[in-house]
Amino acid sequence: GYILREALRSAQGLFSILAAEAIGCITGGVMFFFGTVLFLPDDLEGLAALTGFVSATKQGTNGWGGALLNLPGNDKTTEKGAGHLFAGTMLFVLGSIGFSFSSFANALGSGPI
Repeated sequence: GYILREALRSAQGLFSILAAEAIGCITGGVMFFFGTVLFLPDDLEGLAALTGFVSATKQGTNGWGGALLNLPGNDKTTEKGAGHLFAGTMLFVLGSIGFSFSSFANALGSGPI
């Protein structure tokens, strides 16, 4: 958040390499957070608000990515359903892409060595 705020305050603005680095890092972190939540165990003990958030997130992501499991050319007649673990894996991959984009933007903006 700090780097994005500094990019917006400076003359570089939202469409700068510094802002792209910050946006990639923020989106990567958020994706990793929700991916981690989806991989938490079902019998989690803790505050009711925390366990309610975890179970609601898991229920809300059931079915995400089902189209990836049922691509054309699949010889199976039954469709596969995607659960919350598959959605968590997809969020980890998207978070990795966000962090990679952030690293790439950092390398572009580092200037001459």
